[in-house]
Amino acid sequence: VRVAAAEAEPDVRNADPAFTLVRLRARSDELADVIAAERDERSALGDAIASGVIAVNADRHIREANAAAHDLLGRSPGALVGRSVMEAFLDPEAERVVQSALDAGSATGEIRLAGADGPAVVLRARRSGRGGCWLILDDVTELRRLQRIRTEFIDNLSHELRTPLTTVSL
Repeated sequence: VRVAAAEAEPDVRNADPAFTLVRLRARSDELADVIAAERDERSALGDAIASGVIAVNADRHIREANAAAHDLLGRSPGALVGRSVMEAFLDPEAERVVQSALDAGSATGEIRLAGADGPAVVLRARRSGRGGCWLILDDVTELRRLQRIRTEFIDNLSHELRTPLTTVSL
């Protein structure tokens, strides 16, 4: 079996160094093409997702962000890369969520962008294998508005029912 294996593989020690270099260069180019294709595919997938997706390094700087994240934060495409979490969100709660995810593995929080009248965004963070974390942003402004309307309706209904009942019980 050893003889067959030795015959199947060329002896690299006796190979021409120029030939070996050309072969290694070709393999390196192939791998670079595969990596570039996978990066493009991941980027296309990230841009197809409605939720904002941000990759954060261990030093709390943004490594990459999809189009939805740029839209939610009101930034032009590519403007988030290299910024700190505090620069991107202008809210200490976002930095707390990221730090908690880095420490504990995952964290969740909610912030309002651009002040009290801005969109409400839920932040979900999960530690990544590369030492940073992934941050998922979901706009919950409409959900919060509907929850507020429901609460007001129930409060008004409760008040309207109590008023006649109070009169009848007297």
